[in-house]
Amino acid sequence: MKNKILILHSGNEKEFIEGIEFIENLGFKINQFYSPIPINRFQNNRLHKKTIIPAVGLIFGILGAIGGFTLQYWVNTVAYPLNFGGKPLLALPSFIPVIFECALLSSAVAMSIVFFAKRKKKNPVVIDNLLSKDEFVAVLKRNSEMEKNVDVWAKQESFKLNVIVYDD
Repeated sequence: MKNKILILHSGNEKEFIEGIEFIENLGFKINQFYSPIPINRFQNNRLHKKTIIPAVGLIFGILGAIGGFTLQYWVNTVAYPLNFGGKPLLALPSFIPVIFECALLSSAVAMSIVFFAKRKKKNPVVIDNLLSKDEFVAVLKRNSEMEKNVDVWAKQESFKLNVIVYDD
């Protein structure tokens, strides 16, 4: 299926924000935007979707820390207790590095699995090469109402307008 989208490019942040405000004032919705630096105006915008990846990382990090502590406790006190010069069998300060590494490893593996499982497109489409450069870019899906305004947008000096056709 062929889709038409509009891509707005701008070289600096001020012009990009002016272009987005111009488009929003006309009543159109921006589907996605890309920028080389965070823009405070868009941090809590509807374009940033919530994800479960941080919660999964926290839960599996806690479970990994508990698992690392349980493993060390069992090995040092139950399965194979060793007495090294009067050192207690449950020496918590020596457990800290292993607990930390177990928490880090389990959370990283779980977040990676969730990330790849939640991907919508298996083969993402690069719709424009300028998306990988250090430019500010806004992406809009093109509809019939936009056809009237494309000429008006093209006259704007604050941003460049490209029409891209790609297979979905």
